[in-house]
Amino acid sequence: MSTQPVTSGTTVQNMAIQLAQQLDTNKDGQISVSEFANFLEGFLRQAMTKQTAGIGTAAGAVSSGSGAYSGAMLGFDLSRLQSAKDSPKYAFANLAMNLAPTDANMQAIAQQLGPSVGHLDSQDNFMLDGDAGGYIGVRDRGNGPEWQWMAYNTAHPGPNGEIT
Repeated sequence: MSTQPVTSGTTVQNMAIQLAQQLDTNKDGQISVSEFANFLEGFLRQAMTKQTAGIGTAAGAVSSGSGAYSGAMLGFDLSRLQSAKDSPKYAFANLAMNLAPTDANMQAIAQQLGPSVGHLDSQDNFMLDGDAGGYIGVRDRGNGPEWQWMAYNTAHPGPNGEIT
């Protein structure tokens, strides 16, 4: 979720409207319990990330990005976000860490990155093109939706039928 600076002409009502529009990820004009829970989970994860940023990898923590959803990114090494930003996988990650893991946001990222990076399959997985060796999907393993990078497999082979 992006934030906008508060200016002297901004009222609390306008800020509330902007926040509600960002929380309404399916754009149906209502904020569901699920949409609010996704926002709250991302907010809490970001707070936890800031608290544990000094722990380091020796204690099992991974250096993380600063996005609101950086804690909801399975299969990504967030310490590589900047150094590998030109790779298809991390080009995706740099955008996804600021967006709730939803099919609509997957489509928006795919459109922004374009067909030279990847394409959506029939199940809204983002299939990475080139030699990236995998794809990205939205998964919920019981703790709310997360972005997940996965290697090409028999269910989701690569663009040329490859399995990694």
